[in-house]
Amino acid sequence: MPRREAIIEASKTRLRPIFMTALTTILALVPIAFGIGFGSSLIQTVAVCCIGGLLYATVMTLVVIPVMYELLSRKKMNVIKDDELEISEL
Repeated sequence: MPRREAIIEASKTRLRPIFMTALTTILALVPIAFGIGFGSSLIQTVAVCCIGGLLYATVMTLVVIPVMYELLSRKKMNVIKDDELEISEL
């Protein structure tokens, strides 16, 4: 499979699990980030920081990493033949 098609296919495959993981964690942290509940004012900044980090990491995983991989892996790959894979005995 060509590199670009492999990147697109992998992105399609990983899109739902990444979104589901990030979204459930962000939704769990929203009440704490808004200061709802007893004692949440002490940990409110931690929740806001975690939400920002999850959003940042999600964008990095889904957009930046595949683009950077595409840009940095433009070097032509060598094709290895089956006879070259045989292990020679020493």
